[in-house]
Amino acid sequence: MKNNVKIKNAVLIVLSVLNLIVSVIYVFNLPKTVPVHFNMNWECDSIGSRWVGLVVPFICMLMVPFMNWSAKNMKNADDNKKPMNIIGTVITGFLIVLNWFVLSVMGSGAAIGERIDGFEWVLILAFGVLFVVLGNYMPTVRQNDMLGIRIPCTLNNEKCWNATHRFSGKLYVVFGLLSIIAAFVLKITNVEETMIYVLPLLMIIMFTVVGIIPIIYAVKHKND
Repeated sequence: MKNNVKIKNAVLIVLSVLNLIVSVIYVFNLPKTVPVHFNMNWECDSIGSRWVGLVVPFICMLMVPFMNWSAKNMKNADDNKKPMNIIGTVITGFLIVLNWFVLSVMGSGAAIGERIDGFEWVLILAFGVLFVVLGNYMPTVRQNDMLGIRIPCTLNNEKCWNATHRFSGKLYVVFGLLSIIAAFVLKITNVEETMIYVLPLLMIIMFTVVGIIPIIYAVKHKND
């Protein structure tokens, strides 16, 4: 088991380093200034340095060492090894997808006020897959101070922690599946105008699912 984890971590580190190297080559071949920010209508509203594109790949490269450190120093470390390894792998993969989404947008050549199309569904799909995987492993996370719904209600009551994470896991999976379906529908129908409303709505729902509903559930069940 330990050898499998070491091999997996080594593969992730190699992929992260290769991702950084290829990203550097890609960024080096971009113009010195590129589109770096878009409004809700996907119209470019800011131009900046091409080197901004290396922020995500650097974060990605640090993810595996950080997750390994967290797994060793968290409460109930032995019980949380498997979910930490899986979650770390998925987040690394998500960051690589996010990295190339950002670089593709930066390489679009959009000028101030110019709108781009055809990128949004990829981000929605990536978020959907991320939440489906996280939702499947949320119920296996044991009490700790680094990962999960960490509020007084759950940290002080193991039953509340377990119930909240079982509930949150189902919530994450449902949100993830709906996001995946939405991504494919938007891709197939290619209704560009819809994106203006879909992305803000998706972000609002995501923050509600992640931050508000699980807390309400935990507070409601804190004395169970």
